Amino acid sequence: MPDPYRLDGAPQTPTTSASVARPLRTLLWVLLALSVAGNSLASLGVLPLALNIAFGLVTAACVAALVVDHLRRR
Repeated sequence: MPDPYRLDGAPQTPTTSASVARPLRTLLWVLLALSVAGNSLASLGVLPLALNIAFGLVTAACVAALVVDHLRRR
């Protein structure tokens, strides 16, 4: 475990996987935008009801994953 109070001059690198979380978070935001757009089209009656439900589930899953990611980073 790194000591945050150590003054040896060597910078401590964070041990979090920020390099992995950023592309995942970007993918979740893009998927959320697409699923909201698809859900909007399905709600207008252009697409069948099954797709409306599927887009709604994907939207809910993306929102939940983004909230979990945000709470982990706090």
